[in-house]
Amino acid sequence: MKDINPIVEFILEVEKQNQKELTETEIRQVLAILVEKIEKLKSGKGFAVKSSSGKLLGKHPTKKKAMKQLAAVEISKKRRGK
Repeated sequence: MKDINPIVEFILEVEKQNQKELTETEIRQVLAILVEKIEKLKSGKGFAVKSSSGKLLGKHPTKKKAMKQLAAVEISKKRRGK
């Protein structure tokens, strides 16, 4: 298995924003989001964050930074009720 530290950090950030621990189901949903929405760039230099429809939301030099943007997007969607 690849380095899971960025994933753990992402989950902790989501918990911090929500001010509660995530359930196992919520963690599985977070993992599904990560797999679906963060892709390695074809150039091999960085990561892309995409919407569920495939629209590019941002490019980042590290997976950790891409996860932070994705966390912000998901938190914003939750606050807006989407």
